[in-house]
Amino acid sequence: PPEEELLAKMRKSTRYGVRKAAREGVEVVEPEDFEGAWETFYDWMEDTVERKSGFAIRRPRGYLHDMMRAMRDAGQGHLFLAVHEGTPLAGVFVFTLGEKYWFMHGASSTEKRSYNPNHLLQWEVMRWARRRGIRYYDMVGIPKPEDRNEDDPYYGVYRFKIGFGGEVTDFLGCLDLPIKNTRAEAWYRFEPAYYRLYYKLKGNVFY
Repeated sequence: PPEEELLAKMRKSTRYGVRKAAREGVEVVEPEDFEGAWETFYDWMEDTVERKSGFAIRRPRGYLHDMMRAMRDAGQGHLFLAVHEGTPLAGVFVFTLGEKYWFMHGASSTEKRSYNPNHLLQWEVMRWARRRGIRYYDMVGIPKPEDRNEDDPYYGVYRFKIGFGGEVTDFLGCLDLPIKNTRAEAWYRFEPAYYRLYYKLKGNVFY
């Protein structure tokens, strides 16, 4: 659809955020210096997760760097930054495949948050994708339907994402089929404590 139609589908507050950021002089770029931009982005990710949940990023630094770098080198991963007068304020890493792209990681600085850099960042990435002939944008995770209320810690993320006027699609989650019920029940009871210990020892919950 035309850009005007996409803007019209947004919530009024989201559309205001996009336009305010543009008025304030925020710009969105895909930096040529990936390594420098990635270091800034990763630091934001750590700070963001600390502010939101009190835990460090669960995937190791090296893993995230190599994954994003490999996707970028393959022409499928793109790191965008929202910048104001030379100062980076927010970033998003997206993954493209065919006519679709996905919001993989996002983070922001605490500086100049009133400028709404994240709103313009998402909008400019949408425009970028549209110019490339990409038709669908999957903003990925939001809380389950029963958790979409202000008590959920990710309610703010939910509000931000739906503000862009997209369609909410709920998928069936992962299911387990226990073969030996007694062992499965024992594992389910022990699993939370195991991951807490593993995280304490290793700094992440991935093997």
